[in-house]
Amino acid sequence: MLPFFEQMGTWPTGTMKESWWEREWRHLGHFRLRQPHVAVVLSPAADIDEFEGLGYKAVDPTWSLERMVAHLVGLSEDYVTQFGG
Repeated sequence: MLPFFEQMGTWPTGTMKESWWEREWRHLGHFRLRQPHVAVVLSPAADIDEFEGLGYKAVDPTWSLERMVAHLVGLSEDYVTQFGG
């Protein structure tokens, strides 16, 4: 999923993209996730079971793209490790 996010920086052509406001969103207080509007939750691996227990799909953003896709389609951790994800 992360390859689809725009990245900030300056490219060799001189093009600059600095959108600091895009980097994070914060919400004070209780935040209710409403289905079906949430496609995938980005969460630390330790909290994924909790989100998935509530009916959401969740991945850790530090995982490789291969591991994220494998997790979302239900492949085992052993399968992902065996093929280098």
